[in-house]
Amino acid sequence: MRYYLLVFIFLLTLFFIPSLLAGSNYIQGTVFHDLNKNLQLDPGEKGVPGVLVSNQLDIVKTDKNGQYKLPIEDRSIIFVIKPTGYDLPVNARNLPQFYYLHYPQGSPPLKYRGVDPTGPLPAAINFPLFASPISDSFRVVVFSDPQPHSTKDIEYIRDDIVAEVCGTTASFGITLGDIVYDDLTMFDYYLDVTSQIGIPFYHVPGNHDENYDVPNDELAMETFKRYFGPNYYAFQYGKVHFIMLDDIEYRGQKNGKFGGYQGKIGAKQLQWITNYLSYVPDDHLLVFAMHIPFCASEGDEASIRVVDRDKLFSLIQNRSHVLALAGHMHIIDNHFLKPEQGWTGGAPFLQVTCAAVSGTWWKGPLDVRGIPVADQMDGAGNGYHIFSFQGNTFTQVYKAAFHPADFQIRISQPSGKVYQKI
Repeated sequence: MRYYLLVFIFLLTLFFIPSLLAGSNYIQGTVFHDLNKNLQLDPGEKGVPGVLVSNQLDIVKTDKNGQYKLPIEDRSIIFVIKPTGYDLPVNARNLPQFYYLHYPQGSPPLKYRGVDPTGPLPAAINFPLFASPISDSFRVVVFSDPQPHSTKDIEYIRDDIVAEVCGTTASFGITLGDIVYDDLTMFDYYLDVTSQIGIPFYHVPGNHDENYDVPNDELAMETFKRYFGPNYYAFQYGKVHFIMLDDIEYRGQKNGKFGGYQGKIGAKQLQWITNYLSYVPDDHLLVFAMHIPFCASEGDEASIRVVDRDKLFSLIQNRSHVLALAGHMHIIDNHFLKPEQGWTGGAPFLQVTCAAVSGTWWKGPLDVRGIPVADQMDGAGNGYHIFSFQGNTFTQVYKAAFHPADFQIRISQPSGKVYQKI
């Protein structure tokens, strides 16, 4: 009897253990100081210790030789979290190159092309970093909702916004989603135009940047990933940690039609944030960048707020330095979050709902340049924000397109009303 039991255990080991191990793949590599900037790990180039690398769930720190090891699955993304004192390489469109897409079979067939097949997993994935001066002072250009529906709209972006921002001394830019307006082929022309600004630009997805012809949220960002890489990630400048969120949950098609969406972070992304926060010093500033705001002054519908924001707030309620940047609403709103919105932390938590580059979707009378006036729904002109960071503090200014920098307020009088002087 004992003999048969041993044989049974042996057979279990023979047939089941290898199958379990086969599903447990790992990737390893080196984060290195790329001295000659050729994106290759050459003899004499040393690894950078203490750099964070992630698979969008787990986060590990490179060892003394700059090496890391992480579990990896098919259709996943590995990325490095840029530390202070280093820059990332950028491609011809000034998009930071900090990730590797592992899609052996590629995305499924979609209306808008997703990720191409990447083939077998390489033996190592190495991430180059370029040394840069350490500074706690820098500026960031923030766009939201460029939302071009046509090539003509992209030309408006070029002439109204890009031409004005070219030559900026900002260290980088951020676009807070709705990069395009449902037609994902517009990514190409949009990037060709915005790359002329000449600084790295980081992006988060909006609800109009999704693949709608999919059954659920799992495949909704396939085309976004093809162009921009991970749909959520992080990077560091000075004492500021930018946590870039995907807070759009697509509800899939229903009877062949658009099924809607809601603002939601989700369990996996929340766990990744938890893991990341364990590496962030308490005296550093957290900047959450996303498309849908945590809450909106215009209502409480799930499509204009983050339904699980309380779960994120619970992770950061003891943090002293926090800021949220969002778009989606086509207005400007500076809102200090309160207990009624779920924020019970002791520190002030400012949420800035940033203005839309497109204003009211590039609609309105044409100005002298032939560009729509496109004032936003709150009456503010379309434009962009500039945030200046010093240590863990910040200031901001709004720049209305085609207006002088000191154009900061406009008051209009309703027709037929006369007000008494006071």
